[in-house]
Order: sequence, then C-alpha cells, then structure tokens
Amino acid sequence: MRDWLNPNAITGALYLILGLFVVFVLIPIGVDEPSNVEFAVLAPSYWPRIICLVLAALGLGMLVRTWLSLRSGVPEETDEENKISEMVFWRAGLVIAGSFVLYAVLETLGFVLAGTIALALLMLLAGERRPLHVGLISVGIPLLLYLFFTKAASIPIPAGILEPILV
Repeated sequence: MRDWLNPNAITGALYLILGLFVVFVLIPIGVDEPSNVEFAVLAPSYWPRIICLVLAALGLGMLVRTWLSLRSGVPEETDEENKISEMVFWRAGLVIAGSFVLYAVLETLGFVLAGTIALALLMLLAGERRPLHVGLISVGIPLLLYLFFTKAASIPIPAGILEPILV
C-alpha cells in the first residue's frame, strides 16, 4: 500500500478524478448547450470536455505505469527523485497567482495582449531562454486563437486595448 503513495500514483489518481469529475459533473451542470449548434466542435462544452478527457487519460496512464512498475518489482524512481524542491512550490504559486492576475486584466488588455504576456512569462518560468521562440510562440498562439474564435467560430473574444488593430 505504501508503494501506491508515491507522487506519480497520487498525481495520476488526482488527474483521473478531476478530469472525470469535470466531464461528468461540472460540464453538465455549468455549461448551457444551445440546441441549434450545427457542428459539435462549436459547442461550448466541446473543448473543455476534450481537455478534461485528455487529463483523465494522462492520469490513467500514470496509474498504469505505476502499477506496472510495482508489479515488476523495479522501483519507478528513487526517494531522492521523489523529493519535491521548494522551488516547485514557488513556481506553482506564481502560476496560480498569475492566473488570477490574467483573469483580472483580460477585459482591459484583451485576450491577445494578456495571453501574450502570460505565455511569455510562463515560458520564461519554465526555463525557455531563446528570445525568438518565446516571442513567436507567445505572440502567435494567442493571435491565432483569437482569429480562429472570432472569425471562424464567430465567438466573441475580448480585444481590449488592441481592438482598433484587431477588428
């Protein structure tokens, strides 16, 4: 039983439970589905459902991998590798605090600008140091998502202070 208390098994179980909970409880309760959605991909619950199913699948994969390593008798990781450093907690705290800040400034700055800043900071926090990669990815992804949702899917996204340029 103690072997199942390693971080990978706990994380896998949490991912699996969270993903399934969102798909089968939160989405049906909290997402209003219009009856006239022509394509399933345009339904409000489509992408959250896909993301949460992937999260649940990753959790299940982590549990299976842990189970296979326990069954074979080969330890998956040593105790030294399982120790979580203090820096991980600080980074997680920064990401959570940054999410609240992003939510607060999203209407004012708009999706593209707020997303660009957030993505660049997250990439730097994750250790990416190549300016070209940080710049292209952090500008390109929010811009492409904005254009897809506003032009192709006709879903309004806040443009914020960049509205004269984007619209």
